[in-house]
Amino acid sequence: MICEICRHCGLCEGDGKSSADEKMTILSAGILPFKARGGEIADSKVCIAVDIGTTTIAAACYSLSTQECLESVSSVNPQRAFGNDVVSRIQFALSGGAKRLRDCVVCEVNSLLSRLLAKTSLKLPRGFRPETTCLCITGNTTMLSLAFALDVSSLALAPFSPPSTFGTYFLYGDFISGTRISFPALSSDTPLFVPHCAGAFFGADAICTLVACGFGKDDKVKIAADVGTNCEMALQLPTGKIICTASAAGPAFEGCGIEFGMSAKEGAIASAAIKDDGFGNKAFEFSVIGKTRAKGICGTGLLSALSVLLTLDLVDKSGEIKNESGVILLRDGVTLSQKDIRALQLAKSAVKTGLDFLVEKCPDGVAVEFFLAGGFGTTMKIEDATSISMIPHRLEKNAVAAGNTALSGAAAIMLESEMKERALRIFKNAECVNLADLSDFQERFISNLDF
Repeated sequence: MICEICRHCGLCEGDGKSSADEKMTILSAGILPFKARGGEIADSKVCIAVDIGTTTIAAACYSLSTQECLESVSSVNPQRAFGNDVVSRIQFALSGGAKRLRDCVVCEVNSLLSRLLAKTSLKLPRGFRPETTCLCITGNTTMLSLAFALDVSSLALAPFSPPSTFGTYFLYGDFISGTRISFPALSSDTPLFVPHCAGAFFGADAICTLVACGFGKDDKVKIAADVGTNCEMALQLPTGKIICTASAAGPAFEGCGIEFGMSAKEGAIASAAIKDDGFGNKAFEFSVIGKTRAKGICGTGLLSALSVLLTLDLVDKSGEIKNESGVILLRDGVTLSQKDIRALQLAKSAVKTGLDFLVEKCPDGVAVEFFLAGGFGTTMKIEDATSISMIPHRLEKNAVAAGNTALSGAAAIMLESEMKERALRIFKNAECVNLADLSDFQERFISNLDF
């Protein structure tokens, strides 16, 4: 991971100074499926993309004249107080909590937009204030349904159908109506577009990811995976058909449900490596974000630690810790327990099962472009993921870290009319497959538990 401004996080060799290397990729805002015009900012007109994720809400502001990202901000989704995943939030909504879920996320989005516009104003020419011409809000089907006050009961029971496939325009005033917002971040008549959702578990954020990764552009075989709490995956075949699926990886990749788990912030163990003392003795060492005392471990650190522990034979292929205590001390009092490893096994098996299914559908002898999206998917080491058998080896060599593609895809839809047409084409060509409906799903899942 290389950032626009190095924050000395300890994940790379950054020296804390601003980066001017054009070859470096800014991952936070995600890749755009076209080359931005660039140049001097001609006016104050901007568009905003918002991604309402299960764990994180992110927003980015783009100049209409240059098509470049001016600023981006993010915050924790306050709905986490009512459950870590979509299933628990659907249950809370159906038990009478739907309005609370909607109110807290709409208020958080409004607050985030206010902060984003304040930061953006500093990037515009002197005397200019951001003029928001359009807003695109994306997210998974459950998050969007809750945010737009739709009945989510159809998402709770088979055959799991979305209350709406969206693909429609709203006004910002419609979005915030009924909430206690005294100071709207945008004018109430600002156009607000929500991209299509292909299914109950393949939402608008996944469609935006496919737009950003070039799906629908050519006939190349591509696989994209947004690895996180909800892992959406898709395969594009030469015929144009797009096979879509999703797996519930759970919150382990976000550090939730792990004894010393935490988000990727200062104090989190973010990566691990094997150290040789020069006398044939091997041990592990860890990189901590901020290069400070370790307070816990984030998702990438969890993956990296397991990779190293497997290599050193401190954990066997079944995930069993090979010592009597059943606990491994990592650093500064941060430990990894047997329960933690089991949680990671469930998450990695969900991802592997989905990717295996898509790889089986790929034509033989054809190179497959593989896009890893999302905060966790982008920052994890591919070699760590393959060493714990989460990523099929066929995809390892052609993997591309794509960043927050839900956000950049949503921006692309606003910036280029052709991208909106591409999103519609992807939606029409999408075929959603529920992995749980596969006759051998249980066998696949259980066999993928092992490292």
